[in-house]
Parts: sequence; structure tokens; C-alpha cells
Amino acid sequence: MKVSKMLHSGIAVVGNSISRDSLFRVIHQKIERSSYCRQVLVDDIVTVLSDGSKCGVILVGEYGAGKSFLAKKALAQLGDNAQIIQIRGNSMAADIPYGALSSLLNELDEDTVDNPLAVLRGLTAMLRNRAHGRSIFLCVDNVQYLDELTALVVSQLTANGTVRLLAACEDLTRVPGGIVGLWKDGLVRRVEVHPFNQDETAQWLVNALDAKVSRALSEALWEASGGNPRFAEVLLPEQIALQTIVQQDGIWVLSGKPFEYSAAVADTVMTSLSSFSTQECLVMDVLALAGGLTLDRLLGIGDPLAINTLQQRGYLDITRGEPSRVRIANRLIVHILRRQAPVGRSRDLYRSVARLLAGTEVTEAEELSMAVWSLSCGLALAPETALRAAQLANASGNPEAALSLVGVLRDRGNRLEALALEVHALIALGQTEAARKVISAPDLDAEHLPLARWVELQLLRARLAGASDTQQADPQAILDEVATRLGREGERETADAQGLVRLDEVLVLARAELAIHRGRYLEFSAELTRIHVSGSSADRRGHAGRLLCEVQTLTGRQAQAVKLAGEMTARNVGDDLLPARWDVADSAILLTILTGSPAPVRTVTDMAMYSCTFTGARAVAFGELGEGLLLAYRGRTQQALEHLLPAASQLHQLDPDGTAALAGAAAAYAYALQGDNDRALQYLNNGTSSNVRTSRMLASGCAYFQVLASAELASKDKAIVRLFSLADQERRCQARSAELMFVTAAVRLGSTADAQRLIDVAAGIEGPFALLCKQYGTGLLTQDAAVLTSVAAAALRSGDDLFARDVARSALKIAVNDADRRYLMRDAQQIIRMSLEKLGGIKRTNEDGEVLTVREQEVAGWAAAGVSNRAIAAKMHISVRTVEGHLYQIYAKLQVTSRSELKDTFA
Repeated sequence: MKVSKMLHSGIAVVGNSISRDSLFRVIHQKIERSSYCRQVLVDDIVTVLSDGSKCGVILVGEYGAGKSFLAKKALAQLGDNAQIIQIRGNSMAADIPYGALSSLLNELDEDTVDNPLAVLRGLTAMLRNRAHGRSIFLCVDNVQYLDELTALVVSQLTANGTVRLLAACEDLTRVPGGIVGLWKDGLVRRVEVHPFNQDETAQWLVNALDAKVSRALSEALWEASGGNPRFAEVLLPEQIALQTIVQQDGIWVLSGKPFEYSAAVADTVMTSLSSFSTQECLVMDVLALAGGLTLDRLLGIGDPLAINTLQQRGYLDITRGEPSRVRIANRLIVHILRRQAPVGRSRDLYRSVARLLAGTEVTEAEELSMAVWSLSCGLALAPETALRAAQLANASGNPEAALSLVGVLRDRGNRLEALALEVHALIALGQTEAARKVISAPDLDAEHLPLARWVELQLLRARLAGASDTQQADPQAILDEVATRLGREGERETADAQGLVRLDEVLVLARAELAIHRGRYLEFSAELTRIHVSGSSADRRGHAGRLLCEVQTLTGRQAQAVKLAGEMTARNVGDDLLPARWDVADSAILLTILTGSPAPVRTVTDMAMYSCTFTGARAVAFGELGEGLLLAYRGRTQQALEHLLPAASQLHQLDPDGTAALAGAAAAYAYALQGDNDRALQYLNNGTSSNVRTSRMLASGCAYFQVLASAELASKDKAIVRLFSLADQERRCQARSAELMFVTAAVRLGSTADAQRLIDVAAGIEGPFALLCKQYGTGLLTQDAAVLTSVAAAALRSGDDLFARDVARSALKIAVNDADRRYLMRDAQQIIRMSLEKLGGIKRTNEDGEVLTVREQEVAGWAAAGVSNRAIAAKMHISVRTVEGHLYQIYAKLQVTSRSELKDTFA
């Protein structure tokens, strides 16, 4: 049974331990059989063991880092001419003389074991007799648990050349001196085995699941496991059984539910810490429960030597700067230690840390972590402390903590404060229906509520109405109601002027976001500029600046947008009155295409709240989608599909009717470019969305790729008509950049008669892409093949290979009637050939001019390199006459007359 089928069948039995065990066995077997490993490390180990430059290798890495797996793979590559002896250290036998060698010593005389020298001689003779002339490799796992006599014998067997040593340990400082001495004397090489990085985790997942995975899944597992392969191997089947990881269209993705950790996971983590000293355990417990401490505060509780050892072993991260902050590197260890800590010990440690913090300046992170810690160990928490902590939790992207703190507020009668915070947290977790239910209480409409609280609740209602896929209240009407009440309040003599200014700014930002969402891009431009320059807080100034940057890019003012972005330093910190932003990722994704750079999507991804599975996964999926869109736009179809298909599957789980439609439309276009019409039609038919939450910008992006796909599949003429209709719509919205995208696409499809419109639209837009489009239109209007060739070459240099091909096609058509026909056709043909080589699997048409056959490409390559006809004939096992015939065809197709011109063409 295939692994994917086995895993899928296991999902049906949720919560069944047998199902989880079966999943674990299948995944473990798949990993064992997999050809994937960190091959560079394996090759390094094999080289050292084989070339005789060293007596062996000692692998050093934390528990579960994959040392044993790498050793096994390395030994398998040594071949049949290797005699492999394996022993294993054990904490239970660490004090037993020759404990790890007991299986070998059984073959020696009983009197021998009383004399270490006799043991050495006996084992040397026995091992050499067994080997029959083959090289002997001694593999020692958990070398730190060897007793001193075993370590002495192993070190001597290695030093005298009887064996080549392959040892593994977690901490070299705890390895017996005899073996450490081999390393210090340069006889044995130390190789560090680090946890997986993100790319390695992704590749490991593909092999373990025998299927594609979304980037959101691979990054979530990497975050959860800390890159520890052993932890990942235990976590993966657990999450599949619990359906936090599911299959969507054959691709493994996150469902959006938070990861859960069973007793088996906890046991694995606690086993990894079993060798820690009492002082090391104290440091780990304090950091896990406190969420991190500054180094000076940690030194007030923990032993400096223990802190240093843990840091050297990779268990602690210490930030640079003043003050340095220390935290546990692996988040799974943090979670399990918090869960496993007895309440009494947790309270004692809390009080110790609280004494350290008393009378000092406490950071927001410390304030939040201490509140959560107090709650977890059953200590009383004042309402004002809980309120402040819940606000910080939402602002820092920890909605789960916010919900736990909200319970304290409800219990103390702070219902209104709790309600708004709860809705914010539920929105962040993707639980919009639950958020609507919470905020639908009829008494919350009463105007007797404090003004700031009423405004906050109304803005949240507007946000939820805009995010709905069912018939809900109009968010615009809600915002208008807020504006009316703020106007009335401003007319009162007793009004709080500063408070009203702050509330007005929040309202303007909400209204601007809704306007952008609906395609009214310039409506609040002046207000956004005012708030960005002189807003009442850095948070709102930064928020206005981000929206203004988006508006400037869409309306053709890219240079201003770039300048503004460079000036902005404010991060996306929370404001308890700001609703969640309208489709921020939708905007960033289309801006990726408009600017030709994935930077806007990276901004969204950088805002990801990785402590929250839903929010973090959604942000990572947007990043993967943005890269896929840019690749699809540029014609890199295979690379594009490697991003688009996982992103589409992931977004079907997290954003069913929103950005998944854009991914489907782009995938349809990529398949159409490849000539795979069936798959293109499949994604084209599934790529439409009528969800009311879809932003104007997202709808434009979907339409763009859908029309281009239809042009490849059916009629280019119909596609051109549709593209100009869409361009007209964008003009009415004053989205000049989007208009340029549609007009350029129509001209590239063959609407050369509309070159003047292309020039006019591009002339009103800043940036290098608009300049290229203007030059493209000029070349078409004047029928100047040289100008078009220059534009195509510039597009090729910028990485826009498909644009380069299209412009070069136009140049090729015009060059036929030019006086310099041969040279212009040659240059255009060369750009088309180079573009198609970069684009890879894209289908070719007669518009690409003469195309060299595979044999002609080989002959041309040799000839361009200066190889003679006779030598080419010998290399290719053909006659010289055949080579000459190929060259004749090559010269005609490429419009060249000599080998020197051919060399220039292939340069």
C-alpha cells in the first residue's frame, strides 16, 4: 500500500491510538527506505572513514538530530569490503565495566577481562580474524555513556589502527577522556549534526509523505519541531490522525487547527532532556514557563555554567544587543515543559522570577508572559493586569493566550472589555462565525456604552460583515453610522477633543481599507496622507503609510511608493481599536505582479503570527502564492506550478473562496502555456469565485490570468476584447497600473493597432516596467524592429522572459520588411531562443520563427565553440557532409553567414 493511501486511511479513525501507531510505522519505514538524507554530510563522513587521513569521525548533535541515521547511511556506502561492528552506550550500564562491550567479550576467556591490556589484545586479534582482511569500522552510538574501561579500549583500538571509529554523542564535554583525546590529538574528526533547516524539513516531509506538501505545512512542522528530525517523526503521524494535517487535492496541507501534543510526544521530548543536570533542568523550566528572560535576570536564578553548557549544545538562543534575551530554541520543548511542570514547582519558580522583576522596568513581552504564567499555575490575576495582558497577546499575535486571559475578565464582570478582545482573537484564529456570534448580543447596540468601546465594537462588526460569504449588514452603512455619531459628539462642548481625534483616525483607516477593498483607490488619499504625516500615534501613522503606499502603486505612482516605503520604519504593531486589515495579502499579491518583485508578499509574510497556526499558515501560503504568480506571469511555468498547486490546496483550507481562486486561475494559465489543455480547463473552470468578500484587486488578478489562459486555449481575438473591457474598468477605478497590465497583455496577444493606447497609459505611470511598455508601444507604432529588439533585450535582462519573447516576436514580424532584415531577424531570433531556453516547458508556435532541431542545436553548439567540421563529425559519429548540411540549415534559420556570427549568436 502506498504511504499516501495508508496515511489517508488512518485519518478516518480519529483519536484511535492504533491508527496513530500505524501511521508512525509507515512514516518511519518510509524514512528508513528513503534515499533522502543530508548527502553532503554523509559524503563527508564516508570520505574521512575511507581516505585514511583520520582514524575516524565523532558526530556531535542534540538528541534526535539524526546522528544515528547519518551513521547508518554512511556505513551503507562503505561497500562489501567493510567489516562493521556496532556497540551502543547506555545510561543504565554507564557504571558497569566493559558494559557496552559485553557481547564481544563473551568470546574471550574469562580471565582476560581482569586486565585491560589483555582485553585490548584479545579484541584486536578477534576483530582481525573476523574481518578476513577487510577494513574494520567500529560504530559507537551514545558514546557519552561508555564506562571508562570501554572508552579506553575503544580509543586504543582506534589509535593503533585496528578499527576506524564512527561515534555519536549529544555533548562532547561528557564523553570519556580517552575518546575526547582522539579528537584533541587530531586523530578523529568532529562533525556537527545540526537540526533541519526549513528547506531540509520540506524535503524530509515530501519523502515521509510520498507527496507534495504546502510551504505552510513544512514551515509549521519546522517551527513545531525546532527542526529536530526525531520530534518531527513523532509529531507528523500525530497531527495527521488529529486532522491538523490533511490532504487537499493530493497535497498535504494544514487544516488551520492548532497542533496538539499527545503523551507520546511528551515522552519523546522528556527523554531528550533526561541527561540534563539538576541546574540545567532548572534553567530550562524557568525559561519555558517565563517565555524567556534577559540574561542578567536569568543569571540571578540559574547557574552560569549550566546556562553556558545549554547554549553551547544549541538548546538556548541568546539575542544580541542590550539587554541580551535568552529563550529556549525549540518551541516544542517549551510547550511540553510548561505542560509537564507540577503546579507547585511552577508557583515557586513564578515567585522567584517575580521577585527578580520587582522594582525593575518590565518589557511588554515579560508583562504578557508573567500574566499567562500566573494564570497557568492558579495564582490570582487582577482584572486590569488581565486586560493589559490580553491586549498585548492580541497585538503580538498570540490569540490563544488572549482567549485564556479573557476568561478572567468575564469572571470579574468586565464583560465589554472581554468581548472586544475575544472577537479580535477569534478573527485572528479564523473563527469568524464564532466571532459574529459573540458580537451579536443586542445590548451592544446601546448608545449608553462608552464611546470608544462602542466605536471599537462597530468597527469589528464592519470587519465581520465584510468578511462574510452570506448576507450580512453592509459594512459601509456601519462605518457611516460611526461617522455620524462621532460628528454629533464633536458638537458637544464637553467633548474630549483628543479622544475624538484618535477615534476619527481609526475610522478613516477603516473606511480607507473598505474603499480600497471595493476598488475606490483614491477616495481617501488625502486623509491617509494627513494621518501618515501627523497622526496621533506611530501605529496609526504607519498603518496609513502602508495603505498610502498601496494606493500609490496601484494608481501609477511607483516611484513615490518606493520612496514612501523606504521612509517607513514603523512595524505592524497592534492597536486595540483597529479592526483586522481588509485583504492585505490580496493587495500584496497583485502588487507583486505590478512591481515585478515578491517584496510586497514578503512584507505580509514577515507579519505572520507564527504562534497562531491559522494566521501564520495563511500568511506563509500568501507568500508561496505570490512567488507562484510572479513566475506564472513571467512564463516560468514549471516553477510556478511548484508554488501555485500547494498554495491553492492550502488556501482551500484556510481561505476557501478567496485567494485560492487566484491560485487556480494562475495555474490554468501555466498549464495552458505548457500546452496541457485538459489541466488548464480543469483549473479554469474551478477558478471563479462569487464570494462577496473578494476584493476588487483580487477579482482583477483572477480575471487577468483567466483571460490569458483562454487566449492560449481558444480565441486570442476574444481574449483581446475582454482584456480591453477589463482595462476600461480599471481606468474607471483610476487603477492605472492594473490598466497597464491589461492593455499590455492585449497588445502582446496581437492587438498592435492599439499601440497608441499602450503608449498613453504607460506615459502616466512611473517605474521601469511602464517605461518598457511605452517603448514597446513606440516600436510597434513606428514599425521599428530595432527599438523592439532593444526592449526585448531589456526585458530579458530583467528576468521577464515571456515579455521578452512576445516583444521579440513582434520584432521578428516587422524585420521581414526592414532593410537590415538579416541582422534584425537574427537578433530577434536569438532573444526568442534564449527566452524559450529559460522558460523551459512552454509550448512553441510558428510565431517563434525557425527553431533548431535537437541535432542542429548540438552541431551549432560545437561549431560556435570553434570545433572543426571533421571533429564534430567524429564526436557525433556522423559524416562530415552531414555536419555541413546541418550547418547550412542552421545558418539559414539563424540568419548568420559565418562561424563568428554563429559564435556571437550563441554567446
